[in-house]
Amino acid sequence: MRGWIKLYRQLEESSFFKDSEAVHLWITLLLKAARKKEKVFINNQIIELLPGQILTGRKKLAKETGINDSKIFRLLKMFEKSEQQIEQQTNSRYSIITIKNWTSYQQSKQQIEHIQEDKKEKKNIINIPFFNKEEENLKKILSVLSKIDDYPFEEKKDTDLAKDLLLIQPDIDILLEQIIEWKIANRRNKKKPTQLGILYWVRKVTKNANKKNEGNISPAKKVKSFSEEHPEYFEKFDEKVDLSTLRKRFIGAFNKEKEL
Repeated sequence: MRGWIKLYRQLEESSFFKDSEAVHLWITLLLKAARKKEKVFINNQIIELLPGQILTGRKKLAKETGINDSKIFRLLKMFEKSEQQIEQQTNSRYSIITIKNWTSYQQSKQQIEHIQEDKKEKKNIINIPFFNKEEENLKKILSVLSKIDDYPFEEKKDTDLAKDLLLIQPDIDILLEQIIEWKIANRRNKKKPTQLGILYWVRKVTKNANKKNEGNISPAKKVKSFSEEHPEYFEKFDEKVDLSTLRKRFIGAFNKEKEL
């Protein structure tokens, strides 16, 4: 990708400037962000990105930066919650990261006016169905947590917890089972249920399950996973292209990546 970005000296004053991996990730986000409105093809649908948005995932960012994916998770949460520099919209297949104030720092006056007009005409990705599905999943998790005996339920705090849990385990059915298992284990061990306790539990059992299943992934699932983690191969997808051509592009890109 050609061109350049503006990098302000104010970065030196940020709380994370002495963490080289945090700075690396932040600059990567700036470099990867869409410069103008563009369409990206992924999972048999076309998604329209506005300037300052990135379609990506934790594993993809980890591969691009060399930073451990668990630290990627923590840094993105820091950029979102503490620094308030980004917004994240996540589902089980990918994430859309929006860099706040992108237009103020990176765009010319004419580009800003054009983007504001686009926003008036259309409310981009936030309104597509899977984000409504995410809200539904959050309500399911909150409903289960509110019914646990001795659990210090707080709606605001547990909404943030539910979002973190969905990032670790995006499959809502599996996640709800893990919460129930955690509740049973806590009762058996006579431990007081806490937000931190459930977070550690879900992270641990999900990690163990992923390790166990890592060697049993079929070639078809590997190709599907690859397509989700590497949307850049399909960014210039033509809606009129036939499925056979798309499949060849799929397999070609996947095999090329394996050789690197």
